[in-house]
Amino acid sequence: MESKSKIVLSISIAILLMASALLFDSTANAQATYTNLQEGGSIALPSGTTPDHTESTRAFLSFSPSIIGKGQVLLVNVWLNPASHVSRYFTDYEIIFTKPDGTTETITTDSYRADTTAYLEYVVDQVGEWKIQFVFPGGYFPAGNYTVFSGAFVGSQVWSFSESTYYEPSSTEEQILIVQEDMVWSWPPAALPTDYWTRPASIENREWWPILGNYPGTGYIGGGTTWDTLYPDTNPVWNPTADFHPWALPLTLHT
Repeated sequence: MESKSKIVLSISIAILLMASALLFDSTANAQATYTNLQEGGSIALPSGTTPDHTESTRAFLSFSPSIIGKGQVLLVNVWLNPASHVSRYFTDYEIIFTKPDGTTETITTDSYRADTTAYLEYVVDQVGEWKIQFVFPGGYFPAGNYTVFSGAFVGSQVWSFSESTYYEPSSTEEQILIVQEDMVWSWPPAALPTDYWTRPASIENREWWPILGNYPGTGYIGGGTTWDTLYPDTNPVWNPTADFHPWALPLTLHT
């Protein structure tokens, strides 16, 4: 009986040792998986490095408006083709402003993850012809593990890449911006009425808000003859997945 007990004890100890070894091995493998973590931003191509993959890029630039008044805010958008990956973003985008007096100002910024886009607002301070250019200096992503931080759809993740990639430099041509002394209105103002008026008032009359109050709070009461006359074939119904845009086409939801 004592001999059987010793055998059972020996087997139990062996099983425990094997389980411990497997647990240690799993922990070691898990730790190895998450070594060499990359935050996600591109870096300059290190001297003497040959990347596993090289991608050519195309740079794009847009700004609005193209004619603007001195002291107004200009919206500038830049992006690259192709896109990258949700775990990666490009660093050191250069947006170069050449002013009418010949001086330049360079603003450096990073892209968003995955889609390569970036934007900024800029206040123009000189009257005359400006030139704007977007320059991408190139970006290198070494092989390794890249982190994706918590977002609206997924939690924190780590993506592993066994090979490196280099995105080659590119730039746009200089584009012309005209700055004038007088302010450029984004939308022609609608003067307040001086005679009798009736509801519903057109939503284009934005300057009427002091006399309109909050009626109705979401725009026209949809589906009536007034709406259909002003905005034929558009959607008057608010929905929780999109902003209220009366000029949008009818919305079809897919589940």
